[in-house]
Amino acid sequence: MDLQSETPISPKLRGASAWIAGVAIGLLVIGGGFLLYHVEPNATSWYPKCPLHQMTGLHCPGCGITRSASALVHGDLATAVRMNPLAVLGGPILVILLWRRGRQPSADKPTGPALGQILLVVLVVYFVARNVPSPSRSWLAPPERDASAVETPVAG
Repeated sequence: MDLQSETPISPKLRGASAWIAGVAIGLLVIGGGFLLYHVEPNATSWYPKCPLHQMTGLHCPGCGITRSASALVHGDLATAVRMNPLAVLGGPILVILLWRRGRQPSADKPTGPALGQILLVVLVVYFVARNVPSPSRSWLAPPERDASAVETPVAG
């Protein structure tokens, strides 16, 4: 089958797909927020831990996002920023940029991958900055979990 002979997706179908994707993402965000509100990441070991941090002790750009999101759903912006400033401050900017880019007609979109390149540079710089002078002393690194707050199974 020739790719040029295929029928293009109608704008109506594309709009419906975007709407369904938006609803699905919204439901995931609401469900995740509900879970984070009711199950505290510092009080349980149920949430996954960062494999890079577990193996190397280094903080990746995503370290602290779960605790940051939990702080946000509890209304604690200062703790959320302390856990992962890039996610809290840069996340909304990235969402707005992607939303605006998706709403532009195809002819108006830049042809180069500038947004991806900028994002990659920001993530690499943030990764380095989180681990300098050391992973435990950087002001961008999230505080370590309080081991005494984690529930341990009771034998019995």
